[in-house]
Amino acid sequence: MVACPPAGPAPRHAARWRGGRLAIWLRRDKLAAACLAFVLLVILVSILAPWISPYHPAENDFDMRYAGVGTPGHWLGTDGLGRDVLSRLMWGGRTSLLIGFLPVLIATLASVALGMIAGYFGGLIDDVIMRCLDVLFAFPMVLLALLLVGVLGAGVGSVVIALAVVIVPYISRVVRTAVLSELAMDYVLAARAAGASNFELLSRELLPNVVPPLLAYATVLVGIVIVVGAGLSYLGLGVQPPAADWGLMVAEGQQVLREAPHVTIVPGLMIVVLAVVFNLLGDGIRDLLDPRLRT
Repeated sequence: MVACPPAGPAPRHAARWRGGRLAIWLRRDKLAAACLAFVLLVILVSILAPWISPYHPAENDFDMRYAGVGTPGHWLGTDGLGRDVLSRLMWGGRTSLLIGFLPVLIATLASVALGMIAGYFGGLIDDVIMRCLDVLFAFPMVLLALLLVGVLGAGVGSVVIALAVVIVPYISRVVRTAVLSELAMDYVLAARAAGASNFELLSRELLPNVVPPLLAYATVLVGIVIVVGAGLSYLGLGVQPPAADWGLMVAEGQQVLREAPHVTIVPGLMIVVLAVVFNLLGDGIRDLLDPRLRT
């Protein structure tokens, strides 16, 4: 009888193959590659804002109030307090991206557990979990977020918690649906016949096949959450002045929309563009990870 060799690290050619597939995808899907580059650029600029922004976001110059776009030294203009719009846009990206990514991350971790347990075990466990989530799902996303932030109080922490709770039902449904579709596959039946435990089936067999649709859906949700978070800041329930935030910048410029439209249009356009970019990037990730859509 020949002894099997001990398991070792994954061969290097496997990592090269994955990297090569990613490179092929980026070359083939130019739109997704451009969206990924834009997202990485926004993240990089936001992280480096304390070092590369022309001014501090709270620095005032009352002699330059409502300076227009293209003004020397203030290329995106200034707001009603003479603060540089470009600098506030850079600093505001830190908060807006945090509000976009963190709730999705928290909700994804919770939803993976809830959705996989509900889909795998079914029966009473499935009914209890999904009916509880249906209570949250019955409320419109924005309305439920407003309700939760109103209870928790204004602030970034409250917005993150509220948005995480709001999107848990959506992600849980995606995870549960993916688990139900995978349970009938031959590899799951083979693993059960080989004596795999429930934990092994969930962690080693089902989870890797749930990740692709989950990752694509979570990417799209980041853009949606950024828009909702900006809306909460616009209503005064999110980031509080004088902190820089895109939604707060839109609210501060609404009173002078005709006289100085750039104060509102610049951050508003950034919110819309970033939401669309995440949506397109999610579609590209789905095409990359779904073998039925990959040629």
